[in-house]
Amino acid sequence: MRVQRSGGRRLTPVLRCRRISNSYRECGDVTYRSWWMGCGLSPARSCCALVMMAAVSMLASPASAVEALEQAAASAQHAVARSHHAHVAVSRASRLAQRANQRASALSEELLRRAGERDVLAAQTEARVAELRRRYGLIVDRPARWQPTEIAAIHNGARALPDPLFERLRRQPVRLVREQQACLFGMGRYSEACPTFSDDARAFYIYESPPLLGEGPVQEYAVLRAEEQRELQLRRAVVHLVMALEDRARGWSNTFDWQQVNGWHVAMRGPHNQDVWGYARPMGMRSAHLDFVTFAESYFVRPEDLLLERQDQPEVARRLEDLDPNATLGCQFFTASRALRGVMDERAPGWEEPERVLPRAAMAGARCPAFEAWARLDDLDGFDVLLAAATSRPQSLYGHLLLHVKYRGGGLVRGMGFEPVYQFGALTDSNVDPVDYLIKGVVGGFPTVLELNSFRGVDRLFLQYEKRNLRRFTLQLNPQQSHRLLERLWESERRTLYPYRFLNANCASFLVDLMEPALGLDLPERDGAIIMPTDVLDLLASVDNGDEGRLLIKRPDTLRSGREVAQEAARKRRALLLSLADAIDADRRTRAHFDALLEALEDPEPATRERAYANVEALFTTLATEHPEQAQLLVDTLYNSVLVERFFMDNAHYARRALLFAAQGPRPQLSAQELIARRRELYRDEDLVARAEAQAHWAAHTTIDIDPSTVSWSPDEQAVLDHEAKTRASYLRALQAQSRLIEAHLPDWDGVAYLDARAQRYLERMQALDARSKAPSGRHRLTLGGGATDALRTHLELSYSPIEDRLGEVRQRGYRGDIESRVFGLDLAAELGPDLQQTAETLQADLVIFRYASLQRTYGAVRRGFLDAAGWALDLRASHDGRRDLYFGLSATPSLLMPLWRARDDVNHLVVGLGAYVGFDAHRESSALLGADLQLRGQLHLFGSYANVLRLWASSAQLASLPGGWRYEVRAGLAAELLLATFDESPLVVGPFIDALYTTRDYRPLDDGQSPFFGTWRAGLRVELPF
Repeated sequence: MRVQRSGGRRLTPVLRCRRISNSYRECGDVTYRSWWMGCGLSPARSCCALVMMAAVSMLASPASAVEALEQAAASAQHAVARSHHAHVAVSRASRLAQRANQRASALSEELLRRAGERDVLAAQTEARVAELRRRYGLIVDRPARWQPTEIAAIHNGARALPDPLFERLRRQPVRLVREQQACLFGMGRYSEACPTFSDDARAFYIYESPPLLGEGPVQEYAVLRAEEQRELQLRRAVVHLVMALEDRARGWSNTFDWQQVNGWHVAMRGPHNQDVWGYARPMGMRSAHLDFVTFAESYFVRPEDLLLERQDQPEVARRLEDLDPNATLGCQFFTASRALRGVMDERAPGWEEPERVLPRAAMAGARCPAFEAWARLDDLDGFDVLLAAATSRPQSLYGHLLLHVKYRGGGLVRGMGFEPVYQFGALTDSNVDPVDYLIKGVVGGFPTVLELNSFRGVDRLFLQYEKRNLRRFTLQLNPQQSHRLLERLWESERRTLYPYRFLNANCASFLVDLMEPALGLDLPERDGAIIMPTDVLDLLASVDNGDEGRLLIKRPDTLRSGREVAQEAARKRRALLLSLADAIDADRRTRAHFDALLEALEDPEPATRERAYANVEALFTTLATEHPEQAQLLVDTLYNSVLVERFFMDNAHYARRALLFAAQGPRPQLSAQELIARRRELYRDEDLVARAEAQAHWAAHTTIDIDPSTVSWSPDEQAVLDHEAKTRASYLRALQAQSRLIEAHLPDWDGVAYLDARAQRYLERMQALDARSKAPSGRHRLTLGGGATDALRTHLELSYSPIEDRLGEVRQRGYRGDIESRVFGLDLAAELGPDLQQTAETLQADLVIFRYASLQRTYGAVRRGFLDAAGWALDLRASHDGRRDLYFGLSATPSLLMPLWRARDDVNHLVVGLGAYVGFDAHRESSALLGADLQLRGQLHLFGSYANVLRLWASSAQLASLPGGWRYEVRAGLAAELLLATFDESPLVVGPFIDALYTTRDYRPLDDGQSPFFGTWRAGLRVELPF
């Protein structure tokens, strides 16, 4: 027998063996089991047997004993090593098997647990489906098609609504049908592609929905994951279903409280607010109903609701901490939320909105930290409506309204100049075409936004640059109304875009749209055709605000423009110098010296005025020494001179600024849409500091950073710069003369008390003016009259004007006395005959399409040219006169007006005018007319109220008639107006009148040789009714 390695795995004794069976072998005299090592024993024991057999063989064969022994020992060593490895392998296999058994057991238990959970989830889903049907009247169509999470979301959506809203559904259930197709927001769009309800409204469709990302209404989805967005949409779908059915039945979206939020109450197609950011979903812009329903979706189910429910999860808690409370619905849609809460208070009195406390809000100690920091409610002092005076520019013929938010100091070192002032302004392209500007301004096409400015900015723009007075009116609001008005300002800055139209969608109408939802008052209905700033003032002043009194009252302290201040200062300086001459009993030579000095001070050349102030300083120093009692009068004279020079300085400054700005080259040209996009970026995040920085960055585009000395200027441009430098030197010289006089002769002079005394005198003068003025504006004026003609025939007349302000009328809520305006005024007159036909043949009708006159020109020392002293007028009208067979006539008369006398705020005046007359007369043979028109107009205050006046008017037109001929027309009249009584601020005015007409515009058939001529006069009494 020989031992060898077999296959590197086991040792097999090589004997002459024969197989007995698969398990046993026969080897010589030995039969053994060949399971391990062919020895039929365990490996260790089989090796010992080999050694023993080797020993037996040695005894039998001594020659090979040593070799056999060595082989046997080597085989034994290998067997021991293999035995150790086998033991390790068996242990490892045992451990692996144990672990596999444990895993199999755990998997079995998990499968059993999940099977149980599926049973529980199925039971919960089945219970929810049953509760939706029983409690909420919602039938889940084919529940097997729904995911359990979808059923749970729908159930949670129903739970978010007050229970009384489901009364109708419990009586008439609606099926919820799940569609496989996708539709935005997971709901229908009321279209054929994505229907919302079935034709019979007994089924409501819910769709698949892709994740939403973007700006505006979908920006709130950014905080949610895709599966959370789907859950939010399913919850909101239930709200949509319920609120749509309830609103159709109860008409909540048709109430004024809701419709005024986005302007659905305005008589036009679609909402007044064209800003998609002002709606919960874009679909809300399609109707007031969808606006209401889609907002209800967002109101009852909000993204933060899902996060608050899962805030115990660390990842959700982190997102919740990052959520800005200022960007949530509750801090952006104050007015709409309040309107919806009002509906719920009525429909479900016991329901309360769930409290949603966000981490950042809790940390700040405020629900809307940014709003409350911006509003400064504790320091709020009230609101003023500002009326900017009309100008000669077409876009400003009827003034402009602004809203001033006033604050108390609150411990801050800041004055009124930092207070916010809001106005609605149209956005136009930077390079808008003038014709396009005019057309779109009248018929519409420009968007309008709520613009923020500071009071200092308004001062510089209106009072100094545009030279427009600002009349102030106080809104008398209670604390709740004030709070709501601030909320309305906050949201309108961010989410309002109105279409502009000059006549009825303008700064005035928008201001009412802004304020009305916040006031909670029934305001009178507005005229839809024409809405002017003075209309809004009348409307607000007519409303009783309970304990606060009238909603709007006038403040007497009108803010005067730089030009008006300078005009008054120039007049006062002249009067002071004359009184000074009288006070010191000046001789003729001294008076002549004063006259020459005054002439030099009023010289348009600033270098001349600068030299004059040097002479004034020397003269006044001498006079103050000789007449110390006149020192205050001398200071008054110099103070008024400083006011005049400041006006000149402002004008020169703006001229220089315009020149330097243009020299910097072209600036970025932005379209209106680009300006809107820039505003979007400004309000994307509620970061007041970042917003201020962005505004400062944009303002830098208007900053002048050019050195004038580095530019080659043309002679005309250099003259502008030189004039500004000389004007500044004259202004500083006047200040220097004043300060030196005070230091030398009035060392204890109190400048603050002096200014306060001047302000008090001005206030008292304005109060006296208001006391004599008519309160309302000249809207909807109706006058009846009657009398007799020169032929002793009875004469009746009627006059109506939707807008009429006469030259010389002073009104608290109207325009100044130097403006006349009449739009679509109708004057009818007839002479009573024996029958209706003969009466109709004497009918006279004048339709004043548009008449506007302005005397707003500068005075005396402030005047710099002929046009500064003249006013202008434009008259467009259509006429009919049956007495002289004038079928109809059209005329246009632009005129230049020259005031000869003006006093008492233009109540007293005498004005001459020269105009060009262009007309067309339609009669048996039509003719065109072209010529000149000479006018005279005057008014004299009689006594008491400024409504008591005597009026005079006359005109003479010399006209060439085409195709041939010459015609003339003379009109004249005299009338007295006396105030009899006042009814709710509206005056009842009566007065006698007489007027006359003489003209060759007579188109009656003529006898041979007869020349055309018509002449008549009439006298009687007119009554202007107080309504």
